[in-house]
Amino acid sequence: VNGEPHIDVILKGASENSAELEVINDGPVGAKFVRASVSGGSNGDFYIGDLDSDDFDIIDVPLRGQGVQNITVNVMYQTPNLESRNSTHVIEVENKVSSRHIPWAWIILVVVVAALIAYKWVKK
Repeated sequence: VNGEPHIDVILKGASENSAELEVINDGPVGAKFVRASVSGGSNGDFYIGDLDSDDFDIIDVPLRGQGVQNITVNVMYQTPNLESRNSTHVIEVENKVSSRHIPWAWIILVVVVAALIAYKWVKK
């Protein structure tokens, strides 16, 4: 089969502080020695290996900061004839960092209300 691999990167999902990206080969032939270099919201290098035709791999990219981030993914690979290729993809991800700690204002409010209730109870 003649042709070239066609590599695409899509956002599979985002959770707190990380994004799952699918690196897909939807071309008619396989890609060899596939590597992904990520920059933007985070930096990192990932070795994927071979991606057969109609195959994918998932990379988990850590995110920094909160809000919308553009992640640039540069995918380097070789064709079946061992010719080097690159493809660059920009993925927009929203990092929704949830706060697991109680803000100080809520703690102070609870303490004040508890103190008022205790004061009224002792006064009776």
